[in-house]
Amino acid sequence: GKLKTQTFEWKNQKAVSRTFHL
Repeated sequence: GKLKTQTFEWKNQKAVSRTFHL
C-alpha cells in the first residue's frame, strides 16, 4: 500500500506543478 500511495502523491504533485506553471 505504501508504494501505491507514493505513486499517487507523485502524480498529484506533478498535476499541482502543472497547474502552478499554467
